[in-house]
This record gives sequence, structure tokens and C-alpha cells, in this order.
Amino acid sequence: YIWLKSKMLSARVDSYNILGDWDQFIAEQEELMKIIFHKSALKKLAEGLLYIEEYEGTIAVLKEDLSYSLTPSESSRNALSLSIAYKTMKDLNEAYFWAFKVREEDRDGAWYHHVIPVLSETERWEELKSCCQEYLTAYPDDLEADRLLTLRFASWAIFRLGEREEGISLLQHVIEKEESKDDSLIWLAEMYLSDQNRITDAIEVFTKLREKLPVQANRGLARCFAAVNQWHLALEKIQEAFAWSSDANMPEPELYSDRGLIRGNLAEDTPEGHRLCELSLEDYHTYISLMPEGTPDVASAHLQRGKLYYMLGKQAQSDLEFEKALKISPSLHSEMTEFLSQQFNNNDNK
Repeated sequence: YIWLKSKMLSARVDSYNILGDWDQFIAEQEELMKIIFHKSALKKLAEGLLYIEEYEGTIAVLKEDLSYSLTPSESSRNALSLSIAYKTMKDLNEAYFWAFKVREEDRDGAWYHHVIPVLSETERWEELKSCCQEYLTAYPDDLEADRLLTLRFASWAIFRLGEREEGISLLQHVIEKEESKDDSLIWLAEMYLSDQNRITDAIEVFTKLREKLPVQANRGLARCFAAVNQWHLALEKIQEAFAWSSDANMPEPELYSDRGLIRGNLAEDTPEGHRLCELSLEDYHTYISLMPEGTPDVASAHLQRGKLYYMLGKQAQSDLEFEKALKISPSLHSEMTEFLSQQFNNNDNK
């Protein structure tokens, strides 16, 4: 009976797979696994969960699969799938960890296309530069668009490693070659934004892109104005970015962090400072809720919340937020002590 039932369920699983009915596919697969277990069943279940974007379920199944005896190539495939799932969930440190569990002999072009953005987002600049060079050497005949995208990442790594003019020059070369230049122009503006002497250049590029990329361009302009302490203009532009983001149904967590920073700085110079502090706290709370726990960016958000609570005279909440920040990133201790020192000096002057 068990043998016959497992055969019938297996046939139904295959049918739902062909039909693309992933909810039924997963339900039947789980039912099948209750009566007969096999590595292939776990593999199919993981594939179905990944397809319907149930990433936490995918991770749980893949990790269970890894606990069984797998061939080296099967382990590599599972590691890459885990990395993809973690990347989608924005847990980039886990994405990085699992990406490099893939054996070197199994690292094909698709692996490089996945891992290069992970290295960029986790700011591993030396590794990013090396990885880009490896890909460009190993795949000279890949699509030009893929090679240009890799060169764009390489330019960012070179720029962040201190060779600024070389990085800008390489990115400008990419822009000349590309048919669609908008994304690369955003990167160029970001490079200009990191140089206090080129903020005007950054504003010029972001302004030109407002019609085509309204969210990114308005966010960029907000950060430009924030860099020169023009906080009212910064708030105006970040609100425009939010408006476009809502219209496009693609909210970005970073918008909340940016707006929290802008409102917090505005609070120091306006009569409605208390209200702006409260709004800034809400922005950082939303940002933290949208991000994976334990990342440096989340630590920075807790630090900012600690500063805001301190400004509001809420010492207990301030201490708690500072504690959360330092638990994740002890390196933030110097910024925290500098802030507290400034506050003490301000109080003494009063």
C-alpha cells in the first residue's frame, strides 16, 4: 500500500511540476515525504519553494538536504541556491558565506554574475576587483552587456580602493560603450557624490536622470543636498523619491534611513524639532524592520535612534539603542562617544 501510494503521489508531483501549479506541487511533495524519504524529494521541494519565492522554506529544506550525504557537485548546487535565497532576503553576509562554499571547479559564469553584486553590496572591494578580473579573463566571449556590467562593478571597486580617477575613467569608458546608460550614470553620480569637491557634478547628473529614474535620482539629489547641509531641500527631494516609490510599488528600505537622517538633522534647527525627532524615529524603526538583523547598516540605524532618544531626553531608550548598535558593530563606539561629548559640551555652554 505504501509503495503504491508513494508512486501515485510521485506521479501527481511530476504532473503539478509540468503544469506549473507550485502550491499543489509543494503540498503533494510534502505529503510524499511523510511516507517515503529520498534526497531527490528534498531537491524537488527546494526547487518549488524557490520558484514561488518562499525563501525561508527554501533555506530550511536545503540545509536539511546538506545534512545527508551529497556528492561534491550536489553540495555546490545547494550552496549556490542557499546564497541566492539569502541574497534575495537581503542577508548579504550569509549570501557571501554560501556563495564561497561552491567548489572552484563549479564556479561558472552564472556563479560570477551572482557573487559579484554580493561582493559589492558587502563592500569587499579587493575580492570584488579580483573576481571581476577572473570573470573577464575566463569568459572573453560572453555577451558584451555582461562584460560591461562586470566592468562597471570593477570600476566601483577600483574607485573605493582609492584609485578614484582610474575608477571614474573606467566607468566613463563603460558608459560610452553601453546602449542603455542610465544605471551607469547613477553610479557615476554616486562617485561624484563621495567627493565633496564634486557635489555640483553629482547634482547635474542626478537632475538629468529624474525623468527616467525618479526614485534613484531624487534620492541621490536628497543625499547631495544633505552633504552640503541643505536639509530643507534634502527633505523635499527624499519626499519626491517616496512619492515615486509608492506610485511604482517598489519601496526601498534605504529611503526610510535617508529620511530619518534628514529629519533628525532638521530637528536641531526648527521649532518643530520634537515632532521631527519622533518622525525620524519612526523612519528608522521601519528601516530596521525591513532589513535583516545584525547588519552594519542596522547597527547604524540603532545608533541614530539612540541619538534621537537622547535629544528627546529619553535616557533609558537611548541607552538601549546604543547597546543594540554596539552589540552589532563595536566600531561605532567612537561615533557614540563623540556624540555624547558634543552633547555634554553643548549643555555646559548653555
